[in-house]
Amino acid sequence: MIAAHRASWIIHFGPIPKEKPYVLHDCPGGDNRRCVNPAHLWIGTPLDNVRDATEKGTLGPGELHGCARLTTEDIVKIRRIRLDTGAMFKEIAAQFGITKAHARNICAKIAWSHIY
Repeated sequence: MIAAHRASWIIHFGPIPKEKPYVLHDCPGGDNRRCVNPAHLWIGTPLDNVRDATEKGTLGPGELHGCARLTTEDIVKIRRIRLDTGAMFKEIAAQFGITKAHARNICAKIAWSHIY
């Protein structure tokens, strides 16, 4: 199993070198994770990946993170439910479509610690 953009790179340019293991996007109009256009792809180091994500605002706390599925409002609700009702993490997790461990970490302010 391989991500489509990585497969596109390999098809068009050959193997991904070990010293630059990331295939990154530079799509017009902003990143498009589903893009496989070889003209929009480039390879980079882990540091390149972090810099690129930071510059594009896809790496950051909470909703700024490109993979975030929860909102600040959701975090406040999760913590309020736990405080007000004492609901079990398993119940909270089911309600918000997250894992029990993630619900626990949110309530303990390990995850989303920037939200008070």
